[in-house]
Amino acid sequence: SQTTYDWVIVLGGTNDLAYNVPPERIFESLRRVYDSAIAKGGKVLALTVPECAVKDDELDSRRRRLNNTILSHQSPNYHAFDLNPRIPYHSLTERERQRYWDDGLHLTAAGYDWMGTHVAEALGDLVELERNPDSRRARRARRHVDEEICFNEEDGDPRSLSGGYVVVRMRDLK
Repeated sequence: SQTTYDWVIVLGGTNDLAYNVPPERIFESLRRVYDSAIAKGGKVLALTVPECAVKDDELDSRRRRLNNTILSHQSPNYHAFDLNPRIPYHSLTERERQRYWDDGLHLTAAGYDWMGTHVAEALGDLVELERNPDSRRARRARRHVDEEICFNEEDGDPRSLSGGYVVVRMRDLK
């Protein structure tokens, strides 16, 4: 008897981007993984690729293209979570980098715990949406999905209002 899974969480492409594999080719490989899980009755939570220590315009452009493709892909039982802005590298202090980042490309154990917290929250929201679509958490999750907008942040301290974008919704001002 074959083991089945309700959810499959997929983060892929980090090393491929580092080795200059074109984003379109990376996504086609990821799509085959997604489709395989879905064909076996699972649901997929696809994660975008976080930044890394290397600061390179071409690499950043390829990562953005891959992440945009992951986020815009539509398929039954496919869900995407934008992990990239939640796991920064360049906006962290040196101390935070040492805590969360192992080699500038992969995370430390504490970094994977940090990532796991974000993924668990996103997955929990999706499970709650399925289980009880009228719950407070489900309404919050739905609102968050509806309002999810990608902004390319400036470099700098994320705690400093002058170091990045500040976005305020009109309804929050009322």
